[in-house]
Amino acid sequence: MFLSFEPFLLGHTRILAHEGMMSLLLLVSLLTFINFLNQGRNWFFLLLSAISAALAVLTKSSATIIVPFIGLLCLIDAIKEGRKQSSGWTAIILKQGKRLGEAYVIWFVVFMLAFVVFWPGMWVNPGKMLFEVYGNAFSYAFQGSNLEVVETGDSPSFSLSDTDIKKYTQLLFWRTTPALWIGLISAILVLFIKKEYWPPNTKPSILTILGFGICFYSMMAIARGRDASHYIMATYACFSLVAGLGIAFSITGIWRLGSGKMRLLVPVFIGLLALQIVSVISYYPYYFNYSNPILELIEDGKQTPVSGYGEGLELAAAYLEEKPAADQMAVLSWWGIGPFSYFFSGQTRNIFPDPGWPPAMVERLEAADYLVIYYYHQQRRNTPAKLLRELETVTPEHTILMNGVEYVRIYRVDDLPESVYIPDVQENP
Repeated sequence: MFLSFEPFLLGHTRILAHEGMMSLLLLVSLLTFINFLNQGRNWFFLLLSAISAALAVLTKSSATIIVPFIGLLCLIDAIKEGRKQSSGWTAIILKQGKRLGEAYVIWFVVFMLAFVVFWPGMWVNPGKMLFEVYGNAFSYAFQGSNLEVVETGDSPSFSLSDTDIKKYTQLLFWRTTPALWIGLISAILVLFIKKEYWPPNTKPSILTILGFGICFYSMMAIARGRDASHYIMATYACFSLVAGLGIAFSITGIWRLGSGKMRLLVPVFIGLLALQIVSVISYYPYYFNYSNPILELIEDGKQTPVSGYGEGLELAAAYLEEKPAADQMAVLSWWGIGPFSYFFSGQTRNIFPDPGWPPAMVERLEAADYLVIYYYHQQRRNTPAKLLRELETVTPEHTILMNGVEYVRIYRVDDLPESVYIPDVQENP
C-alpha cells in the first residue's frame, strides 16, 4: 500500500514515464533475488530476477547498478553463511562463495540473454547500440553533456564539488509523506531490536532494500548532468517499501511482546495507511507535484518543489475552450502539442525551445489569438528570453494556480506591445 501510494512514483507510472517502470522492474529483480537467497535457492526466482533486471536496464541505462549490487549480495551472503559456523568459517565462506559465484554467473548469463533478446538493435549492430546508449550515459555522468557536446571540448570536466547530494536530499524530504517518515523510523528501530521478535530474514531484507535505495541515490547525486528528482525514482520506491515493512514488522513485534494493548494496533495501522493515501489523493490528478505539509509549514511554502511536466496546461486549454468559436481560434503555447492540444479543439502551435526570438516565432505569434506561457518552466529556463522580458509589463487575461504555485499565464495577443514582434536572434547553445 505504501509503494502503491508513493506520490512521486504513482504520478509517473500513471503517465508511463520510464523512471516509474524502471523502478518497479528493479524492485521485482531485487525482491526475487532476496527470495532466491532466503527461500532455499529456488532457481525460478533467480531467473525472474535476471530477466527483470534486463528489462529495467533496457528501460533506462541507470538501472545498470543492479548488476554489481546483485554480485555484492552474493558476496555478503557467502560471508554471512560462513560466520554462522563456530570454527572453520573461512572454508565455509569459500564453499558458499563458490556456490553463490556459480549462481551469479547464471544470473548474469540470463541477464545478458534477455538484454539481447528484448533489444532488436543488438541483433543488427550491437557495438553501435551499446556505444551510443552507454557512451552517452557515462558522458552525462562524468561530463554533464552527451557525446556530441563533449567532443566539441565545450563541456566542463567532472568535479565532486558539482554533485547534487544536497539537492537530492532536500527533494527526498519534500516529496515523501509524513507517514513514510514514520515508516522509515520504524524500520530503523526494527534493525536494533532482537531478531526473535521478527520473522526470519527480516533485518537482512530491510537492509538490502534500504541499501539499494541509498546506492541508487548516491550514484545519481554524484553524477553530473542529471539533477531532476525523477532520476532517483528507484530510491523513492525502495524507501516506500521499507516504510511499509517497518510499520508492519513494528506492529508484529509489539503483538509478539504481548504488551496488553493489542486492540490499539489495528487503528494505528489503519490510521497510518489512511494518512498515506489521503496525503496523495489530495493531489489528484497529478500526484507527482506533492509536497510534504510539515516542510511547507516550516518553510512557509518557499521551498516547495514544482515538477513542471506540463501539469496545468490542460486547465489552460479548458479555460480557452469555453470561449465562443474556440474551435476557430489559434493558440501559441509552450508544450502546446500534447498537454495543451489534446484538450483544445482549435489550432495549436508550439513555442520553440530557443533562447532567442526568431522571425519564425514572430510569425506564429502574429497568426495566434492567444499566447499560453508555461510560467514555471519558462521562467526557470528564461526561454525565450526576449518574449518573457516583453511580457513583464503585460497583465495576463488568466492565470492558472495549483497548490498556491503559479503554473500557466494566458495572454490575449491583441494586448501585447508592438515591441514583442521585433525578432531577437540568438545562437542556440
